[in-house]
Amino acid sequence: MNKQAFPASLLILSPVLTRAGDPSSSVAGLATTPLADGALVYCQENGFEYQLDRQDSTTIADGVNVIAPLSGPGRWFRRLPAQNTGVLVWRPDGLGDVRTWDEVMAVVSSNTGPTTIYCPQPPSVQFPAPVYVVQPGPPPATPVVWDMKGSQFVAPRGPHDAIQIQIRRGATLLNLARIAGGLRLQASKQAGDPQALTFTTADPSISVVFVVDDGAELKNLGSATDAVLTVPGTGQEYYVVFNQMGTAQADGGYPTVVALAGAVLNVNVLSGGLSLDTFQPPNWIGSDPAANVRWIHDGTMAFPLGFWTGYHPNNAGTNVNQPTGIGGGMGPQAYRPTFQGGGGPSVGCMYFDTDEVPPVPIWWDSTQWVDSAGLPV
Repeated sequence: MNKQAFPASLLILSPVLTRAGDPSSSVAGLATTPLADGALVYCQENGFEYQLDRQDSTTIADGVNVIAPLSGPGRWFRRLPAQNTGVLVWRPDGLGDVRTWDEVMAVVSSNTGPTTIYCPQPPSVQFPAPVYVVQPGPPPATPVVWDMKGSQFVAPRGPHDAIQIQIRRGATLLNLARIAGGLRLQASKQAGDPQALTFTTADPSISVVFVVDDGAELKNLGSATDAVLTVPGTGQEYYVVFNQMGTAQADGGYPTVVALAGAVLNVNVLSGGLSLDTFQPPNWIGSDPAANVRWIHDGTMAFPLGFWTGYHPNNAGTNVNQPTGIGGGMGPQAYRPTFQGGGGPSVGCMYFDTDEVPPVPIWWDSTQWVDSAGLPV
C-alpha cells in the first residue's frame, strides 16, 4: 500500500509500520513536499506519534526522536506522550517516553498532579554514569528552579549506584517527594550555589516530607561544600524518611543533610532504612547546636555510643531517640527512648541498654525504666 496517496491538506495520516526502512511503510519514507505543516503519523514499531515540522530541516536526526524524510523538507518529531497520565519513562538513549531533562519537565509542568518519573537506563559506554543529569550547570549558566509538584524518581530495584541522577550546580528541585529503587540522587553543590532540594507548603504548620525508599540513596559527592538538603531554622518540621534500605551518604567532609539553628529535623527510619546491618556511612547528617534532631524509628535502629556526635561529627544539635512503638533500639543510657515533646515512650517500650553491666534489655513501665525483674535501672 502506498502511504503517500492522500491530499496535501490531510493532517492525520494512515499508520506506518516502522521508523525507517521500506519507503512505502515507514515514517522516513513519507514524502513531505505535499504534506501540510503539523501533519501527524502513528508508527507501529515503537507505538509513538510523529509530527511534521516543515520549517526545520537542520535538527540532527537520531532516528528515534527526530526522523529526517527521504524526500521533502522538514523533520518528523516524536510527540510527547499524552499528558496527565502521571507516569513517564525517561531514557536518554531515546527508548523511553522522553530523552532530555527539558522534555521531562515539559511533561511534569503540564501535568495537574505529581508525576512518577521512571529511570531504567543503566550506565553504558555510550552513556556513562551519571546517565541522568538535571540541568543547568554552574555559572555562567542561569540557575533554574524546577517545580516537581510532588513528583518522584523511581528506578528498578538494585544497588544504590545502579542508576545515578546528578543535580547540577545551577539546578534546584522544588517539592520533589520521593526517590525509590536502585538509584542515587546526588549533588556537588558549592557555597553560594542554589540549593539542590527545596520545599514549600501552603501553610508553614504543614510538615515537609521527603522519602528515600526501597534501596535508594541520597548522596553528597566528595567535592561538595554545601548540603543536598538544608533544613531551615523556621521551626517548620521536616521529615526525611528512610524506608526499606533507603540510605544517605557523604563522600567528603560536607554532610548530605544539614539542619540549621532553630530547625526541627525528624529522621524517620522504617523497615531497615539506615540499618546498621549495612552500617550507614558516617557524617551524612549535620546540625547546628541550636537544631533539634529526632530519630523516629520502628525499632530497627541501633545507637552505639557516640553515634550522634562521634560517628556523625557535624551533628551538634539536640538528638533524641523516639521510637514509634515498643521497639526502642539499642545503645547507651544517654540514648534511651523518649516520646515527642520529651515525655516517656510507649508503655512496654523495650531498649537494650549497653551501659548496664552486663548489657541488658530494659522496659518503660509508664513512670521509669525497669529490668526483667521489675527493678529500676
